[in-house]
Amino acid sequence: MQRSQASIEELSERYDLNPKTVMKWKKREKEAQAAQQPATPETPAATPVPAPAG
Repeated sequence: MQRSQASIEELSERYDLNPKTVMKWKKREKEAQAAQQPATPETPAATPVPAPAG
């Protein structure tokens, strides 16, 4: 249901649910997807700079 492209109204009628319930479930899916993404983009590891010879 959460990935369905059907409208809230269509889903609520199909599954005999209150439209508010369908909206909550869809919102949960969006929040779950956002929680799986990293908060900051990964950066490559810093390459150590060799010490000057001498």
